[in-house]
Amino acid sequence: ALAGEPSRFLASFDPVASPAELVAASSATPEEVLASFQASNEALAAQLGALSDDDLQVQAEAPPGHESVAAVVHHALWDSWVHERDVLLPLGIEPEVVPGEVAACLRYAVALGPSLGVGRGEASVGTMGVRASDPMVALAVEVGDHVHVRDDAGDGERVLAGDAVELVESLSLRTPFAAE
Repeated sequence: ALAGEPSRFLASFDPVASPAELVAASSATPEEVLASFQASNEALAAQLGALSDDDLQVQAEAPPGHESVAAVVHHALWDSWVHERDVLLPLGIEPEVVPGEVAACLRYAVALGPSLGVGRGEASVGTMGVRASDPMVALAVEVGDHVHVRDDAGDGERVLAGDAVELVESLSLRTPFAAE
């Protein structure tokens, strides 16, 4: 994406079939898969660390569509965070709560739904505050012809509040919102 137009790889990506096809086409051992995964993560971390502020604003491809590289990185973190929980929670393992990860995932999750609505021309215009605890996060989501998330929830009438992990889970449509 940094060299020109964003890719269109995900146009034919099926989140159920594509990973299964990838696994079926590989003869790699579990150890080789792990080593490749670790190497690709190290390469990705090095690439991300080398990006400038301007690079982070370049349009790139993500499952919701073409968005900034910064948003793609947020999507990747949110997606990984959600799927880590998919694996660990059924095994009775409570994933480590890393405050910065949870805050970034909440920031992404609270913007995702309105962003999809804007893309379809179906968004409700307005501002909603988000106040989360554990970790403490205060955001405002402003929806118009685009979505902007800023720090500080403000004192608006519409405020979504609760535990940060629970809010990410609910905004990601994994659990119902807690009743007040």
